[in-house]
Formats: sequence, structure tokens, C-alpha cells
Amino acid sequence: MSVKKLKSARIESGSMGEIEVTAGRYWGAQTQRALTHFAIGDDLIPNEVIKTLTMIKKAAVKIGSQKNPPAIRDQSPCGWRFLNWL
Repeated sequence: MSVKKLKSARIESGSMGEIEVTAGRYWGAQTQRALTHFAIGDDLIPNEVIKTLTMIKKAAVKIGSQKNPPAIRDQSPCGWRFLNWL
């Protein structure tokens, strides 16, 4: 991948050829193509989703730090037991 410097933009090249990227941006050719060709909005991840993912990660750390973490598999028909340690 080569980069040619210009004053207000630079030319990035990738597997699909060259494309102009605004100066000061840290992304490359593929991201610029996505921004150009797809309707990427200003949507943010809802706070509820972030809080839920935080709870899941916290539970994983809690279980992973135990000396003898509980087994995930058991003798249930589907092979997986319900993870009730959240």
C-alpha cells in the first residue's frame, strides 16, 4: 500500500486502486471507500447495550479468575447448561 502526500488530501492505494483521503484522517483506502459508497450514519450504541456487555465481561472475568471455574458442559440433552452465574 503506497501513500502520496498532497496539501489537503492524500492518495491511498489498496487492492481496488487509488482513492483520495482527506488529510488528517487516520484511515486508509478501504475505510474511505466504505464512507463514500455506503450510508454510514451517526448511530451510537445504546447505553443499555454497553451496560449489558459490561456485565457479561465482568461475569466472565469473575468466573475466569476462579481456581476451579464451573464446567460449561454437562449431561443435558443439548450439551450446554444454562449459565446462571451472571
